[in-house]
Amino acid sequence: MRENKFRAWDEELGKMYDGEEMEARGDLKAWLSYGKLCIYRIEFSEYVELKELQYTGLTDKNGVEIYEGDILKVYLLDGEENFKVHYEENRARFYFEDFNGSDWGMAHSNEMEIIGNIYENPELLEENK
Repeated sequence: MRENKFRAWDEELGKMYDGEEMEARGDLKAWLSYGKLCIYRIEFSEYVELKELQYTGLTDKNGVEIYEGDILKVYLLDGEENFKVHYEENRARFYFEDFNGSDWGMAHSNEMEIIGNIYENPELLEENK
């Protein structure tokens, strides 16, 4: 069974927070609301909602944990291709989506490598269209 881990993207500050940092900071709060995880940064008594990104339970070929929103280089038999990692909540599954919109189930392969994520490295999305 995979661990339930999350990280969070703060669009306003352009910052990614990992789980350890979220636990250590007094200005970041997380709770369940109607069965959905909500993560907020509190600034001047205002709540700024962050984008929660779930851990897939997989690691790349370097042992780095793969999260929703990551961009992976996947080494296929006929070459390499980049994919975005998505979570489909209504079907409770992770899947890869290539930059042309086609998707396929999450592979169990050690031939995947994280090269960035869609929030901190949006230029990778443009390079691969």
